[in-house]
Amino acid sequence: MWAPNMSVNDEIIDAQHKELLNQINTLLDVVFNEKDISIIKETVDFLEKYIHGHLEYEEEYMERHLYPELSHHKEIHDKFNQRYTEFKKSLEISGPTKEMFSEVETFLGNWWIHHIGHEDRKYAEFIKENE
Repeated sequence: MWAPNMSVNDEIIDAQHKELLNQINTLLDVVFNEKDISIIKETVDFLEKYIHGHLEYEEEYMERHLYPELSHHKEIHDKFNQRYTEFKKSLEISGPTKEMFSEVETFLGNWWIHHIGHEDRKYAEFIKENE
């Protein structure tokens, strides 16, 4: 569930983060209610849009605000993009599998906690302090 303390004080980024959270919740619903794992294709498709929409916008946002850790943040985004490419290739080769489903769900859960919860907080704090 979204909470106000998750905000980075930009409506567009917050909306994009909420979309990701909804996608994660959809995956968790599959896990807890033993639903069809073929939803993973939808998630991988979502990740492509997330990369080209959110990650690019977020980098431009940090650049506009002269965030000093932008290059490090971009490296993290590049790793996200690499992982997405691996998921997409795996899906094309093997189709949706329980193992892949678990990997994507774990990856996105960790991304939410460590990247959005920690790394994104850094630029939000920097911008707030320097505006």
